Amino acid sequence: MRNLFLLFFLVIFAWACLPREEPISTNPALKLNFSTDSLKFDTLLSGQVSAAKRLWVYNRHNESVNISQIRLAGGTSSPYKVIINGKEEPAINEELLMAQDSLLIIVEYFAQETDFDQPFEQKDSLIFLTNGNEQEVKLQAFSQDVYVLGKLTLQSDSVFSNSRPYLLTDTLTIDANATAFLREGTQILAQEKSAILVFGGLISTGSVEKPVIIRNEKMNIEAPNQWEGVYLEQPGREVRFEYTQIKNAHIGLCMQHSNRPLILRNVELINHYSHGLLLNDADVIAENSIIAKVGGPLIGVVMGANIQANHLTLSTAGTGLIRRKPALNLRIEPESEELPVDPNAQRPLEVHIINSIIWGASSQTDEIHIDEQAQTVHLEYNLLRTDQDFGDTNNYNRYTAQELFQDISTDNYKLLEDSPQIDFGIPSNVTKDILDRDRDELPDIGAFEFIPEADLPTE
Repeated sequence: MRNLFLLFFLVIFAWACLPREEPISTNPALKLNFSTDSLKFDTLLSGQVSAAKRLWVYNRHNESVNISQIRLAGGTSSPYKVIINGKEEPAINEELLMAQDSLLIIVEYFAQETDFDQPFEQKDSLIFLTNGNEQEVKLQAFSQDVYVLGKLTLQSDSVFSNSRPYLLTDTLTIDANATAFLREGTQILAQEKSAILVFGGLISTGSVEKPVIIRNEKMNIEAPNQWEGVYLEQPGREVRFEYTQIKNAHIGLCMQHSNRPLILRNVELINHYSHGLLLNDADVIAENSIIAKVGGPLIGVVMGANIQANHLTLSTAGTGLIRRKPALNLRIEPESEELPVDPNAQRPLEVHIINSIIWGASSQTDEIHIDEQAQTVHLEYNLLRTDQDFGDTNNYNRYTAQELFQDISTDNYKLLEDSPQIDFGIPSNVTKDILDRDRDELPDIGAFEFIPEADLPTE
């Protein structure tokens, strides 16, 4: 009898614990809520797939609702893909959403080829049908068609178009008898392990409004080591970069064993892993240029070089990498980690730097190393991060720990209003700054001339 009573009690208890079926409301006044009313994706190159975005669907009510249908308005032809409860379908039916519960939807975008030169907008929407109500979440993305360059050798002079970007998937080689011309607005977007190898010539002539851009393919990634870089291997023709941005590589520019100087005017070498500029038995003439955010030296020299620099901004601040070498690392070395060294190279090391900033993070007290075997060292009217004293023959340099730039996190190396480099330079043949603005009779050092906001032209 006692056991029967206990059994009866357990049955009643178990019945009481059974979940009660929650009523499903058909009230048309009950609407869904969403974490956002639109999902916007970054511009992708045709053939690329976006990172997944999340959309949360909420039932804020105290009753369950049945979502009759969730579908892409574009159906099976939509460039978007949705995953709901682990199911990848353009539409699903009869999705129960309990009271005060939520549903997660994963959305991806596949950039389809459109055969348009300019970025092409691709819209769609997610449609939700609940109790006779139709609600939507808009989807928006842009695709950019590209010219694809695989492993390729240019054997004659070639002009690159600026109508749409080039996607570099392997090594682009410029033969000794060829010159590549990059017109203003040209973009070369490089995949991992791809590189540009120059034995002939390369002339890149951008403008302030339409710079030439050479960088990694994923525009939303600003980080070093995304591709290999530009290598100038005994180039037999002119190599010149003007208004050109080279970003996010292993090495920005590397030049070896050349009888012609590398010309850099209004150039940006930013976010590189090993070197911004590496010279091995080679010369450079650089004006109005920025080299910044590099894990190793901003400018490195192996086995001699002649450096003629005027109005440079060199800064190691904000790299996010552990740095073990100074910003200016100019050596005559019997060996190198990066390059094969020719023991017969006889080029002396000559350094002429004026009107420039050589700067670093606060943890680095000395950003300059110049080999004691250097034949000529001329540093004048510069702002230097160093604990060295260059002596009476290299006067008019300043040494400061003061903050210099407006916002290095966004690669904005314009001068602060109280920057010590304002009006500190010496007049030279570089009469414009990197933005093509006039320099005054007391030029500011670095690539930018400071102009107060009140004096800026208005549109």
